Amino acid sequence: NAETAAQLVANRAEKIQNTQEDRQKKMDDFRVLTEKVQAINYSLATMRKPANEFTDEDRAKISMRFSELAIQLPPLIDEAEKIKTSAQRSQMSVLEQNAHSLQQSLVSLRQKLGGFKQDTGPLQ
Repeated sequence: NAETAAQLVANRAEKIQNTQEDRQKKMDDFRVLTEKVQAINYSLATMRKPANEFTDEDRAKISMRFSELAIQLPPLIDEAEKIKTSAQRSQMSVLEQNAHSLQQSLVSLRQKLGGFKQDTGPLQ
């Protein structure tokens, strides 16, 4: 009957809308995470200069900043993993790949920061 058909259409429309909202939220979460990572990259770029130009004060500031980053990175890596997993479940392969790539970049940065602490020299 017409009422049943109308209800089925309404239910399907609601499901489609919920799916679209869920996908948009995942994309928004990834965008926010990407902005955080870009801010970190920018702050690191402003610290780059030849090793022989670093003063003791520069080295102290950089060491403090790297210590801050060492604290900031693990939650960002976890967030990238959550987005990747969520995208995989939602069959959003491009988002899944992008989140994985971002996660790997963050892991690499964490490893470089660990190397900096051991070498007490600038990032290469």
